[in-house]
Amino acid sequence: MPKVLVIDDDTVCRIALCSILSKHGLSVISAPNGREGERLFRSEHPDVIIVDIYMPEMDGFEIISTVRNSNPDVPIVAISNVNKVMGHNSLTIAATLGASLTIEKPVTMDKVKDIFNIITSTQQTHSIH
Repeated sequence: MPKVLVIDDDTVCRIALCSILSKHGLSVISAPNGREGERLFRSEHPDVIIVDIYMPEMDGFEIISTVRNSNPDVPIVAISNVNKVMGHNSLTIAATLGASLTIEKPVTMDKVKDIFNIITSTQQTHSIH
């Protein structure tokens, strides 16, 4: 069963995503900030990471860079309200840093289907533990 790490400081969004993913048979772990998310990434070795961009302690950009430096094959789904950072869309920056998929909040059921597609393609191309 794939293990998904959800990192988001928005409690409602984090709990909703975890609930939906769990109901579909996935093993889900979560973190309320980037620092805790980084710790769980290193200790739990998730198969897929869903990360918000703007969070306290460590933002999603840092998480994406950290994950890519230590495991370039882990799919990363970046979620965020679209904000401009130095004139650039934050989700575009996330994709440039290595996010496999970017999703604008609010995360709707249609967008959750895109997340499931990433997980499904990961199962088909990698050995999921």
